[in-house]
Amino acid sequence: MLNFIGIFEKGLPMRFIHLTDLHGSSPVAKNYFSKRALGLFSWKKRRHLQHNNQFLRLLIDNVKAEKPDLVIITGDIVQLGTESEIQSAKNWLLEYFEGLQIMIVPGNHDNYAPDSLAFLLKHWSEFLQISSDFPWVREFKNLALVGLMSAQPMPFWSARGDLGARQLAKLKIILAENKDKLICMFMHHPPYLEGINRRKSLKMTKQLEQLLSDYQVALICHGHLHRNIEFNGLNPTRVFCTASASACLGDNLSSYRIFELGCGLKQSEISTTLKQLELNSFSYRTISKRSWTVAREFPD
Repeated sequence: MLNFIGIFEKGLPMRFIHLTDLHGSSPVAKNYFSKRALGLFSWKKRRHLQHNNQFLRLLIDNVKAEKPDLVIITGDIVQLGTESEIQSAKNWLLEYFEGLQIMIVPGNHDNYAPDSLAFLLKHWSEFLQISSDFPWVREFKNLALVGLMSAQPMPFWSARGDLGARQLAKLKIILAENKDKLICMFMHHPPYLEGINRRKSLKMTKQLEQLLSDYQVALICHGHLHRNIEFNGLNPTRVFCTASASACLGDNLSSYRIFELGCGLKQSEISTTLKQLELNSFSYRTISKRSWTVAREFPD
């Protein structure tokens, strides 16, 4: 069991790292009579060529050297959401991330089928730190971290996300209770529709966008798209997508983002650094840096 007592007592400043889309499992070949059959075919045909566990290990070694207070993973740790994958992932998560505090928001490949959520809660509860009731929230003196469950089992042709009215109603309560804090949110699917294929989009984005505006959410980190993206179309919320942590092909290679959260008397400062694998040197180089100010007063 991971010990979160120290991290939950912490306020700002905080240093966390965002990872996503690890795709670290190798699904067992079986005669599935469900969506998993198509997922297995996709893995064997092309997806296994796009991800490399050696790159994932290299990334995690670099993440450890950054000495973060917390690592937040926004899903797609496995492929088909089977119990054997999820149980195996628990073992290598504990091994790979030894010495780090981690939290997880499941992705659509984790919560892949109707039976997947029960497996996630059974084997990953020490990382999720939740029941099946989303959103989760971690409240600090002057900071709130909120995890949304956008990954729901979908038909075989769809990788869409859905928050649902009940989760959005709970989110509104959580945001209202933490309105005097710096609020950072984490989810798997992108919270916007611009440039997103409908097959990978999130339902109820308009309702979510209204809550982000009403409660001045500062930051959202997400995955799912396997690309490094900075989206500024949800003002005042800054949105960042990080490429797959194990990606070994294309322009968006294995990546991670560092976030530094600081708190002043009348405003908070956020800075982020994106690091991506350089194949020639097998080292992670800085791709971009951003800093901005969030005007919000915190109680003493």
